[in-house]
Amino acid sequence: MIHYHYFITHKPSLSLDEFYRYWHDKHPLAGGRTEQTRRYIQSHRVPAPKGDAMFDGAAEVWWDNEEAMIEAGRTMGRKFRADEPNFIDLTRVESLATNDTVIKEQPQPGNGIKGIFIVKRRIGVTLKDFRKQWREVHGPLTLKVPGVRGLVQSLTVDPAYTWAEPRWDGVAHVWFDDAASAEKAIASPEMKASGADGLIGSSAIFFARENLIWS
Repeated sequence: MIHYHYFITHKPSLSLDEFYRYWHDKHPLAGGRTEQTRRYIQSHRVPAPKGDAMFDGAAEVWWDNEEAMIEAGRTMGRKFRADEPNFIDLTRVESLATNDTVIKEQPQPGNGIKGIFIVKRRIGVTLKDFRKQWREVHGPLTLKVPGVRGLVQSLTVDPAYTWAEPRWDGVAHVWFDDAASAEKAIASPEMKASGADGLIGSSAIFFARENLIWS
């Protein structure tokens, strides 16, 4: 299963409320389920915890495989892309296709908030070693952080490395009951311990509330 992330930022001429309303109510992909697409979630950024990413949210779409993703882009992508200038700042977007590993089953969309941790391995760490350590060491350590209700690690798909080194190696989705729980988790010794090994070279983090559009 392919889990595609499209990280987006609001058009400067729109307020954040206008941006979220347009995205949720008017953008074509919100209008109904498409044949090729299994699931569609809009993760809308919340004010707290703040995080350091520039993005206002992430469109998250699931396909059965890469062929289905490519076909969807070929048949429907033009319609979606034509609408994006109406609400998205296209100078501040990024996309990432990944495969999910569920470390701890996540809550249903709309329950609690989710930390979205976009990560790049440290220079000198091989991709193989990064993936192994992220799953086998970081995953269990993250589960020890107080308040974690769900954890999914999404690793960048292999074909992304064919022609060039991708900017990001993966995304960790970490669920909490609420902003207070997330704030407490971020400040905890357990959270600091989970990142103390120097595996991550750079990251971009924000917190969001999931909106299930269809599944």
